[in-house]
Amino acid sequence: MRKRLLTLFCALLLLLGSAGFSGATQYWLPGVNQNSGWVDADKTSSGDSLMCWAASASNLLAWTGWWGGMTTADQIFDHYIDYFSNAPGNPRYAVEWWFTGVYTPQGFSGWSQLDSSNIHAGFYQGQYSFGTYASSNDSLSNNTFYAAYQWSSDWLIDFIRANLGISIRIESGNVGHFLTVWGWDADMNKIWVTDSDVRGGDLIQSYSVTNGQLQGYNVFSGYSDWSITNIYGLNRNPDWSQPIPEPSTMLLLAFGLIAVAWRVRAGRRNY
Repeated sequence: MRKRLLTLFCALLLLLGSAGFSGATQYWLPGVNQNSGWVDADKTSSGDSLMCWAASASNLLAWTGWWGGMTTADQIFDHYIDYFSNAPGNPRYAVEWWFTGVYTPQGFSGWSQLDSSNIHAGFYQGQYSFGTYASSNDSLSNNTFYAAYQWSSDWLIDFIRANLGISIRIESGNVGHFLTVWGWDADMNKIWVTDSDVRGGDLIQSYSVTNGQLQGYNVFSGYSDWSITNIYGLNRNPDWSQPIPEPSTMLLLAFGLIAVAWRVRAGRRNY
């Protein structure tokens, strides 16, 4: 019996290792690690070169379960490409349109615009609400979508702990770009992101963050010193099944099962 328990314990540890169990200072969205669990809609540069905002919004919608009848983040992104012009935008308004069919920047110069011949009624009418996040004391469960208009690693951790799909805006000079966040290392000040401009398959990358600046980010030729300016978060669809437990939860469950099995064995020795 003892050998069997030891074998079970080793198997569970192996499973946790393969799931990317993070240390106490690493924060990952549930079901996500460096090897799996994240999604990455990529641009093709064929009519979508300025639509990083829609690609990141597609990642958020897919990961949080607001599919709208689609099956992948790439299909969601294709839907945006079909409806919008190739111009700058923002995940906040992209998600709002996905839910309600209303696109707030329509008619504003410099923003991506809807094709007037297409009509989108919204996939989740009545389920969208927006809130500004300004303090770790605020609740992140009352609204569908949140925006924090400055960088704070504490706020990012709050978003991760609340299991929100997360997008950040980075800026170099007058150029803005959106990335999708999956994890954060509080000791190393390192962030894990997917980027619609990094091609070659679905890829996750990590960058150091110093005083709100992304270190070593050189995807755009001629631009450097990228600052993180905004954090966005999308709550999960309550009607969608949850992903696999995060590794820390799995570890607690594993130890609990082993403790129960050991107690049962000890009890049997008394008879």
